[in-house]
Formats: sequence, structure tokens, C-alpha cells
Amino acid sequence: MDREVMNKVKILADSYMDIQDMRIRLQNRLRQEQYPEDIKCFMQEKTDILKRMEGSLKRELEKTLSEIILWTNWLKFVRGLGPVLAGKVLRYIDFNKAKHPSSLFSYAGLIVVNGKAVSRKRGQKVSYNPK
Repeated sequence: MDREVMNKVKILADSYMDIQDMRIRLQNRLRQEQYPEDIKCFMQEKTDILKRMEGSLKRELEKTLSEIILWTNWLKFVRGLGPVLAGKVLRYIDFNKAKHPSSLFSYAGLIVVNGKAVSRKRGQKVSYNPK
């Protein structure tokens, strides 16, 4: 896979998550606090701007994902997996390091040793990405 395209997916997915988080926090604050009407209107305008930014980032992410064969041939057809979630998943995986499908399972922490799933232990480094 092209590193430049994957880098762009990573940036877009991270930006989408950040903007979405900011919008949700602002909307929660608006719901919980008693603000004067003029401040409420001002803050509502800002949440609308953030919502439009989310949409813009989502469209750009989908356009960028169309360059990735894994998205166009498989992930696109997985029910419940849209461009945003696919971007979040793909941003963590380095397919150049994974020689086998089992390498991806290992990277995701889905390892079984002696019939038990591997778990985190205090003071020990994990061999997988906990995210």
C-alpha cells in the first residue's frame, strides 16, 4: 500500500475523531448548562460549523479510501463499517510489517498461548497494540 495515501487516511481519521469529540463536548455542555440565549445561539452556530467540518472530513476520507484496494474490494461491503470506522481501523495497521494474516491477529492482541488469551500484566510490555 502507498505510504502517502495511508498517511493521509491516518490524518483524516484522527482529525475526524478530534472534531467529533469537540462537537459532542460542546453539545453536552449546551444541554447541561443554563446559558444566556445569545451565548446559546453563538455556541449552537459553532456546533453547526463543527458538524459541517465532520461531513467534509468524512467525504475526503471516503475519497482517499477509494485509492485503497482493501477498502474498494472488501471493507466497503462489510455491513456497519463505513469510511470513518475503516479509516480508524486502517490507521493502526502497517501491512508492510505483517507477512501473514496471523501477524495481524497478533498485532491486534488476539493471541492464544497454552489455551488462554494473552492479557496485560503490570510492569510488562505488551507485544501488541492495545488500541
